[in-house]
Amino acid sequence: MNMDRLTKMRKPIRTVYSNTYNAIIDECDKEIPDEEQAGLLQRKLERVEAELAEVDNKVLETLIDEGEEAYNAEYFVVEDYRGKLDIARKKIKGLISPTVDAEGLSHTTEGHTQRKSLKLPKIELRKFSGELKDEHTDREDA
Repeated sequence: MNMDRLTKMRKPIRTVYSNTYNAIIDECDKEIPDEEQAGLLQRKLERVEAELAEVDNKVLETLIDEGEEAYNAEYFVVEDYRGKLDIARKKIKGLISPTVDAEGLSHTTEGHTQRKSLKLPKIELRKFSGELKDEHTDREDA
């Protein structure tokens, strides 16, 4: 396929990809991000990325015959776009998946932390006497 034709095909795909990526970053950076919206944007980005990858692969195949320098330059640009998908996934994962630390439940997005403390009831454990029949009897009494 002609290189000019491939780059014309790819231009609107890259535009949609970049706009969607930027929308994900903006949503995740909000003080109170909308997780549902971020998830929808992620699915859109992944769909567009699949389309972009197909065209990018054709571009790279075409450039193989045009020399190593042209191929390498294009490959690094393509890899930058692929890296954006990884960044978006990580930001959304941090948004949706709260992390648990020693101080309680914390929900972290880049630059923002919301902390919730959980107080759990104390559980008293009985010491094992060493006799299995004693343990069985204790459980039946409970």
